[in-house]
Amino acid sequence: MLKDDLAKLLKLQEIDSRIFDQEAEAGGIPEKLKERQDALKAKQDALHAIKKKAEDAAKEKKLLELDVDSKNQQIKKLNNQLNEVKTNKEYSALQQEITHAKEDVLKAEEAIIEKLMLDDDIKLKLAKGAEEVKAEEARLKAEEEKLTAEGKQLEEALKTEKTEREALAAGVEDKKLLARYEQIRANAGNGVAAITIVNNSCGGCGTMLRPQETIEIHKFTHVVECEDCGKIFCG
Repeated sequence: MLKDDLAKLLKLQEIDSRIFDQEAEAGGIPEKLKERQDALKAKQDALHAIKKKAEDAAKEKKLLELDVDSKNQQIKKLNNQLNEVKTNKEYSALQQEITHAKEDVLKAEEAIIEKLMLDDDIKLKLAKGAEEVKAEEARLKAEEEKLTAEGKQLEEALKTEKTEREALAAGVEDKKLLARYEQIRANAGNGVAAITIVNNSCGGCGTMLRPQETIEIHKFTHVVECEDCGKIFCG
């Protein structure tokens, strides 16, 4: 009987709606996992940038230290030359050169002190960045375990639902009706094909029904589809 088949379609729709939601949830698992992976990569990239900054600062500090050593050697050499000059002009020129070299040494030493202060700041940022990466790795691992467990649960639930669905679908006598249901469901964005009347309106799109339409639907003499959304009325 059509009434029985429509009742089965309605039950089938309940199962299909659960399957639709479960498949959507399962499909969202990779995206959730990617969000955590992206978060970890962002922390790792930030830590890498700090490490690069630390390496650059260390190189700059080394160059400054070499410059200071070179200038001090130059100053020592110039001081030795002072004892060998024979004119006041040469003496003054060497003194001026020594003064400039000492000024350069002072500037380099100040820059080294700045690098040392920066180095302390970088060390703190490195420690903090490493902690953040470690924490994010732990969150990713926990999320992977959680999502893996959820995925297995969904897989088992879907298996059960699909087995039940197959048995119920096989019980629908009117195969053309079943085929029509499958067609509508496949084209529907939410996977809904079978609906009921709700407060004299279509349970699918909410369109108000004419009294005669309601009577025709409840006679169960033929299949009635909503004129607006095309879904099958099952009661």
